[in-house]
Amino acid sequence: MKLLKIIRDGSKNGLSVVWELAKVMIPIITLVNFLEYLGFLESLADVLMPVMSIFSLPGEAALVLIIGNLTTVYGAVAAMLSLDFSAVELTILSTMVAICHSMLTETVIAKKTGAKPLLVVGSRLVMSIIAGIILGQIL
Repeated sequence: MKLLKIIRDGSKNGLSVVWELAKVMIPIITLVNFLEYLGFLESLADVLMPVMSIFSLPGEAALVLIIGNLTTVYGAVAAMLSLDFSAVELTILSTMVAICHSMLTETVIAKKTGAKPLLVVGSRLVMSIIAGIILGQIL
């Protein structure tokens, strides 16, 4: 009887996690594919290529960083899955997103704890940029 309860509870929790991830990932994958289909992603990549080259990344990587900063790590992962990046590029992007993600949500939370929002945002952005530049140089 205890085994059935464990299986039932585990299945319920597992499906709950899958649903939460799907609510973020499916719309973002769809959006990225749609932007790519319309040619917007290529235009964005061309405009942002000079900035992204600082990190040894292609222009398309800017979309991943934007999505990761505005949504969650899972949103950035969904964008990464939709685009074609090398292992080195994924490492750089993943590191930058890990440092600087969910900026809107986490800044509100940090403010409620008494932290200064500009300091929180600024330090995370700066550290993400520094990590991206260093990794872009050594990898």
